[in-house]
Amino acid sequence: MDIPDEELQIEEWQQTAAKQKAPQWTGDLSDDCTEEWAGLCLRAEWMNEIDWWWSVYDKRTQIEIDSSNRHEERYESGDAARVAADKAARVFLGVR
Repeated sequence: MDIPDEELQIEEWQQTAAKQKAPQWTGDLSDDCTEEWAGLCLRAEWMNEIDWWWSVYDKRTQIEIDSSNRHEERYESGDAARVAADKAARVFLGVR
């Protein structure tokens, strides 16, 4: 993740919220789903009948934190895409 500190800073309430509640995905888990978690939006979507795209962005600023577009790895299932988005969000927030 390559985000300038002055553009996006983690707030204390985000880490607290992330520790209190695990992400819970909503929508069609076999096609297009979303999770709003600790001030972030995590998305996963089936793109071309093979690959899944995922993204994590800050809801306030709309700045993308990470996405499958930044990785060479292919995500061939919704589960894999959701796990990758969850991991990116957790790394960004500094929580397990």
